[in-house]
Amino acid sequence: GGGADGSILAFHQTETTYAANSGIEDIITAQLPIFQKTNLTAGDFVHLAAAIGTGNCPGSPQLAYSFGRPPPVAPAPDGTVPEPTDSVTDILARFSEAGFVTAEVIWLLASHSIAAASKIDTSAPRTPFDSTP
Repeated sequence: GGGADGSILAFHQTETTYAANSGIEDIITAQLPIFQKTNLTAGDFVHLAAAIGTGNCPGSPQLAYSFGRPPPVAPAPDGTVPEPTDSVTDILARFSEAGFVTAEVIWLLASHSIAAASKIDTSAPRTPFDSTP
């Protein structure tokens, strides 16, 4: 129930209603039937999917992966994922609460350069989060 445990998959009917998760319903819908056929915990499945997805991007690193995450026990509370409109100070503070140092936050946010948004600017669906190749 604290996030990063696959609760977005296990409790999708709750967590996809959170503003910060707007636009990821299509990913959950695509992954849910595959997840349900595995014996993985939701956290292991989500992290494995991220490692494989990242590794499939040209020029990206192959990420180390290990199994063993416990299943989530409850939905993550709303507000645990910072919004794109939050200040840098607020984002760093939220991640600090979760045990991240500034360099780790930068590394994590850099991964968003391979992502896109459809709900932030609805006039330009699938807009990349940034313009880096």
